[in-house]
Amino acid sequence: MEKIKRLLIAVLCLAVLLSACQPTPEQEIVIQKDMDKLIESASAGADTTTTPADASEAAPDLYARLGAPASFSAEVVSGGGKLYVYADADVLLPNAELPIVRVRPAAGFTREQAVRMAEVLMGKDASYVQYDYDNMTKAECEREMERLRYAITNWEDKGRHIYDMRYDTRAEAEAALAQLTAKAASAPQSHPAYSGNFEFEPTEVYRDGKRIYNGNTRLDLFADNGNGIYSYLGIQNYREDFGMVDAKYIRDYSQPMDTLFGAGFTHYDAGGGLSITEGEAVAEAEAALAGMGIEGFAVAACAKENVRTDRWDFLTAYHVIFKRCANGVIETCTDKRAFSNEYSEPWEYERIDFIIDDAGVFRFEYNAPYEVVESVLDKTELLPFERIREVFERMIVIVNNGYDENERIKEGDGFEHHIYHIRLGLASVPEEGRETGLLVPAWDFIGSACARSDGKGDLSQLDENERCSFLTINAVDGSIIDRSGY
Repeated sequence: MEKIKRLLIAVLCLAVLLSACQPTPEQEIVIQKDMDKLIESASAGADTTTTPADASEAAPDLYARLGAPASFSAEVVSGGGKLYVYADADVLLPNAELPIVRVRPAAGFTREQAVRMAEVLMGKDASYVQYDYDNMTKAECEREMERLRYAITNWEDKGRHIYDMRYDTRAEAEAALAQLTAKAASAPQSHPAYSGNFEFEPTEVYRDGKRIYNGNTRLDLFADNGNGIYSYLGIQNYREDFGMVDAKYIRDYSQPMDTLFGAGFTHYDAGGGLSITEGEAVAEAEAALAGMGIEGFAVAACAKENVRTDRWDFLTAYHVIFKRCANGVIETCTDKRAFSNEYSEPWEYERIDFIIDDAGVFRFEYNAPYEVVESVLDKTELLPFERIREVFERMIVIVNNGYDENERIKEGDGFEHHIYHIRLGLASVPEEGRETGLLVPAWDFIGSACARSDGKGDLSQLDENERCSFLTINAVDGSIIDRSGY
């Protein structure tokens, strides 16, 4: 499965042939770089006047206007015979006019925003402490000793995975347990109390052997929830040098934070274990956003998901993803986290994630916040669906095709891309040579991939990540929007 995911993120293969039934393009359709020309095309023929919202005004029928079907089916094979694309998809259109909005990355989170996040996630009466990684309290020692005992008892099945890169053998884990048991006798009862003044700390970097401060700041807050459990809120304003701004919260700091919001929206056998409904989980996440004063977002995806815990088992919860919403149209959620190439600065995609279980918010992340600069157009002129279909059939076996030139894959084998959803929404595109980007109308062809062998796709290994967009087409001019990144 991991090999499939790595191949899906491979560099675009530009020099491949299409199947005989499809015309061979002279060159790959690329992203529209002249954004001014794009805006001119988007406004041509469109009534861009803004009128007050009227609840009685009927929503636009984009299906009729664009000639879009409710569902779409197609089969396309690459020229090298190693990529097979099967589309059996519903076509999803918004009930609103699609705008173009100019945004720019926010410089960082403010103190006021940090206060509101902490009050919502950790509670207005949170007991903040000066957490010390190297000096655990008695309660923390007890929790860790219990975890070590569990790992030792289940070493081959789980223990060696729990303590991977720390203890190579059960004997090493047993020695660590003995040392911790001795240390627990003199461990402090608690960490020192902390006022929680929400002052961001400047961070230092080394350049040419010298320590400098460059405007980057961070804030780390720990709240004592009792019984050796500490919630954590960390905010990084690392716009300089790293180009990164994010806020992360976890209800129990002892739980792993490295596997939650990775490459995609993969969910496992998340069957039961929850009493709340999906609607209740979404309502809780929406209430949390409102409490933080975060506006301009809507739910882009929600599903039951299993989240790995510190005991190498899984917590069943709801994963709720929010994306920016403009004029009632949501930025389409995909598994890409950022756009990056050798010609431009990295452009992170704004996104808010919640993990909600029966106890409330278990995890929260807000990555790459944007600031809305201006609404460029409230309504855009879009290409008819027939034109989008033509681009799809030409380009779906070129974009994300790293297989045809792989000599280790024999003809007839390779991979299958299955398209389940064709969604018209917004896509974030950086403006070349500027610090801003545009949210533009775009079609995303979303689905899953599986390996193919002996003329058949192994559907038992089908990647269930339904946030994987195999092709993004600019709805205004038909160019390909490159979502390359991680």
